Amino acid sequence: MTSATDHSISPAALPSLRAVATPDLQPTLASDQIHAYVDELRERVATRIAHDEVLDGMDPGERPMRHRNLFHEELEAWSQTRARRGEVPLSEAEEDSIEQAVIAALSGLGPLEAILGRDDVEDIFFNGSNPTVLRLADGRKVEGPALGETDERVRQLVASLASSQEDGSGRELSQSKPLLAVRLPAVGYMGARLSAAIDVTPSPVGTIRVHRHVDITLEDLREQGTIDSGLHALLTAAVLGSAKVLVCGPPGAGKTTLLRALCGVIPPDQAIVTVEDNRELGLHVMPRRETTGQIVRDRNGRPVPLRPPALVKAYESRPANSEGMGAITMSDNLHQSLRDSPDRTIVGETRGPDVTVMIDAISNGVPGVMATIHADSAKGIFDRVVQMVRAVHPPLPADYALRGLAYFDLVIFMSRDRLNRRFVSEVIAFDGINRSLGDNGLPPFEVLYQPGQDGRGRPTGRPTGRFLERLVAAGWSPEWMNPQNCDWPEWEEGQ
Repeated sequence: MTSATDHSISPAALPSLRAVATPDLQPTLASDQIHAYVDELRERVATRIAHDEVLDGMDPGERPMRHRNLFHEELEAWSQTRARRGEVPLSEAEEDSIEQAVIAALSGLGPLEAILGRDDVEDIFFNGSNPTVLRLADGRKVEGPALGETDERVRQLVASLASSQEDGSGRELSQSKPLLAVRLPAVGYMGARLSAAIDVTPSPVGTIRVHRHVDITLEDLREQGTIDSGLHALLTAAVLGSAKVLVCGPPGAGKTTLLRALCGVIPPDQAIVTVEDNRELGLHVMPRRETTGQIVRDRNGRPVPLRPPALVKAYESRPANSEGMGAITMSDNLHQSLRDSPDRTIVGETRGPDVTVMIDAISNGVPGVMATIHADSAKGIFDRVVQMVRAVHPPLPADYALRGLAYFDLVIFMSRDRLNRRFVSEVIAFDGINRSLGDNGLPPFEVLYQPGQDGRGRPTGRPTGRFLERLVAAGWSPEWMNPQNCDWPEWEEGQ
């Protein structure tokens, strides 16, 4: 395993975005002329968009590409008109500069348009008009462009993003509502998640988490080294056996990605409801794919959903408005979703007092409940959940939380090391029978996997009780727990 190194950084130490992206564009036209061309083309393309039937019903994540196609069609016609008038053709750099400006104006994303168009950015950190910092898929942090020339421009951009989402996910951002969490349907199927703050900080600040791994399977995670074959077999059987699964770990460890992959094992004829604070799982927009990996489309060119839309209902919380009215909580949505007679209930990230929603879900008789939560270890969920129920008003007793956790069959802990490698390091299981608290004040559990020398999970125990029965009924064999079946790929030095 690679020895630990100092990963502290200073702004001067960050490589510029220019070092990892395309070279700077150097248009030769005056800026006022560029702006005039941008305004003219933006108006022409906007007219095309308003009358474009192809965009009707198209997934928000696919629209930017359609916008670019329309721009290029309009640019070609516009350039031919200029040529007939004898005007000097634009250089490639000038066309590229105009394209970026027009597309950014059409989307309302401004400088974010170019960043979100990349396929290697996972997080975008911003603080006022300072340069952004981008965390890439390989864990590196590089400097990116500022989101505005002034703090006020950044504030206006964030406020616009908060209120103008065409899929109805808009949120208010104002002096009375200075904290924001909203989805940006601008990348792929689930876009990105924007969290931001104004007024309570010296400058507008925030982070944008880009959802890059929406359409992913357990097999994909095995190939990426997130799980090994033994874990692949265990997790597949757990989902097929309608086990109740809790995925935990620190921020950015891949909890939601693993949960999406687990949901991919659910048979397509089962009714699923997802209950989230912010809709991130994306089960309702997952497309069907050919064996070649290509997305299946209907006669109108729209993606064919992986599951029948009537069997996937995605519930999302809604904050109160500035008058304190209209809030819809995760608890409200959970109670409503139970009327849908679901075969599976998936609860998104549990961050605070809404932990009671997770406990209600796993103890209400619905099979196959799955959820995620922040924790520092698999066993750390006990202290974590007790802390969370103590924050409920009025506070709830520790026994309520601990007995509730025992309704889960499996707890999976995700880790991320200093080299940004994500993997399962711990797994514990409850037997599904005994939910009384032992002498140590905890419900009895079995440690199935614990970290090896490199941090990745190695089998150390075996499931028992009803959970074992479910696994065997789903085709799983206890032989998968033999240590010799552990086949994590070798890590090369520095990899």
